[in-house]
Amino acid sequence: MAVFALGLIPVGCSTGGPASRGQAASAFWFASVPEIVATSDVVVLGTVTDVRDGTTEGPPGEEIQHLDAEIRVEEVLYGWVGPPSVLTIQTLRFVAPPREWRTEGATVLAFLKRSADAPSGGRYYPMNDQSVYLVESGDIQSAVEADPLSERIASMSLDEIRAAIAAAVPAIEAGSVTPQPPVGG
Repeated sequence: MAVFALGLIPVGCSTGGPASRGQAASAFWFASVPEIVATSDVVVLGTVTDVRDGTTEGPPGEEIQHLDAEIRVEEVLYGWVGPPSVLTIQTLRFVAPPREWRTEGATVLAFLKRSADAPSGGRYYPMNDQSVYLVESGDIQSAVEADPLSERIASMSLDEIRAAIAAAVPAIEAGSVTPQPPVGG
């Protein structure tokens, strides 16, 4: 149970539908680049190489199905990814991201958590709808409409996001920017 093992609310799940996106609808909700970086285990730029059925959990009639998206890491912007540089990102099958990135060949900028119950180098998951950005022709696309952080990241070039992440690292290492606890956690 990769997503639920940490006691998180499934990404994109809310009681009020797409209009309910935001802090009340997610396990995490971020206001700044340093905050999302500090809460991430890794931040990567990569290419989706495969999308396939993932695990199914739960009792009959109440199953929760996942999709596994395999990402070939081209650049690690924060954290560490060991060889091979391929990550499996688990998402809920029935929840489509606001911008569909789970397509072979898509380039993504992803802020990810490592699953606590996966083997070393195993599965990762996006923390919320703000966590995975589609990158088209070098332009970062907004992950969530009308979200200040998503719009701020989308307004940056790849070089600017690299610089913003690099600038956040000293504050994270000094403890002046700390990982965000899950909402209600």
